[in-house]
Amino acid sequence: MAKILLKEGTAPDTPSAGYIAAYATTDSELLIKDDTGLAFKPPYRKGADIASAATINLDAATGDLVDVTGTVTITAVTLAEGKQCIVRFTGALQLTVGASLILNNNAANYTTTAGDFVLFRGYALGVVRGIISPIDGESPTGAAAAATQTEMETASVTNVYSSPGRQKFHPGHPKGWVMANFDGTSDASYNVTSVGDSGVGLMDITWNIDFSAAAYVPLVSVKAPTTPSAATTYVGMIENTNFLVGQTRFTFVRMSDFTLVDVTDAMIMVSGDQ
Repeated sequence: MAKILLKEGTAPDTPSAGYIAAYATTDSELLIKDDTGLAFKPPYRKGADIASAATINLDAATGDLVDVTGTVTITAVTLAEGKQCIVRFTGALQLTVGASLILNNNAANYTTTAGDFVLFRGYALGVVRGIISPIDGESPTGAAAAATQTEMETASVTNVYSSPGRQKFHPGHPKGWVMANFDGTSDASYNVTSVGDSGVGLMDITWNIDFSAAAYVPLVSVKAPTTPSAATTYVGMIENTNFLVGQTRFTFVRMSDFTLVDVTDAMIMVSGDQ
């Protein structure tokens, strides 16, 4: 059987156009050098493990497939332009993205799970791009964070999710609603402490959470009768004199003569900042 023996030594000169040179380094690593001067390892070789660190040097990997051990956050990867290396992570650590480390997960940091693979490829100017292949087969979007109250109120961030407990802080989300009666009862409500009768045709709604200022938008309507007429049709209005951060007064009148009247099934919803 024919075989080729290579003596360990320094890298050879760049071969002529159209040729490649195979050589062995002083640490018994087989490399190939192309006619552009790029040296790379032959594929399909499992290299020695690399310990996680702020910067991992995949140019120094002893194979095109390596395990990265440990849980130290990685903020940079060294990999020459044109080279690639497949990395399997043996533990949970964070890959911090930036201008020189780009992942296929919508520009978010990624926390690995033991068994996750990432294919890294070197680009010009020290940029390294990675394609994540999670062990669980899920999308490599990283662990999304719940939006803070400020982020919900600003309503401009696109890489966090709206949690049930903070959805109400979005400016487009209603802050309270009620289907109320003048006897002080409500058929259904949200963020309402009480329904008060302050006189004929005057209903006070006390909100469980105050608004940040008396600058919010209430909407009010009344359920229509089966056969409406001017005498049995009512309109609800917001009273300006009792428009408070924690309470709103609504006035109800009969359409036929604008007389104050108690109604049933007043329907109220309010939006604004709390």
